[in-house]
Amino acid sequence: MAGRTPVEATHAFIEPLRRALACVWVGHISTTGYDKRPEPHSLTLNRGESVPLKCTDGSSLGFRVTMKFEHAEAEGDHGPWTVRTIEYIYVFEGADGEEFLSYHWHPSVEGIPYPHLHVERAGNDSPPLTRRTHVPTGRIAIEQVLRLAITQFGVQPLREDWAETLAQAHGGYEEFQTW
Repeated sequence: MAGRTPVEATHAFIEPLRRALACVWVGHISTTGYDKRPEPHSLTLNRGESVPLKCTDGSSLGFRVTMKFEHAEAEGDHGPWTVRTIEYIYVFEGADGEEFLSYHWHPSVEGIPYPHLHVERAGNDSPPLTRRTHVPTGRIAIEQVLRLAITQFGVQPLREDWAETLAQAHGGYEEFQTW
């Protein structure tokens, strides 16, 4: 996301995430800062703790998000400053607190530079999938994960316009992504 300064670029990065997350959750997004520095910044929900997402059937899912990002100089509509996501982890937990699905992209981890999916629960007659299996995916935006939560896992949206809100936030992600 673009800005005239690193601070503006960070605000432009976080605001669409805040709007998208408000479709299913009301809480605090933490970041380590807004300054240009050599080491990455981090972003978490609820200080890294799992947040409860209420489902239409009365149950709930846990959801955790961790992202790392950096500031970079850019040209044209993408600058003069932009924020680049350099890592993400989106985790779903069952009512028992156990992780059952997570999307990861952490290219700095040796041997696993690609975005991937971890599936914890699989049927008895399926191939062996464990928490350590790295199923390749394309790059996944948080808006896609939130849409999955609502449409497939039965998470109760907190906004009537959730589909439009997620589509708008995802459009900005698509426009400014750096890969």
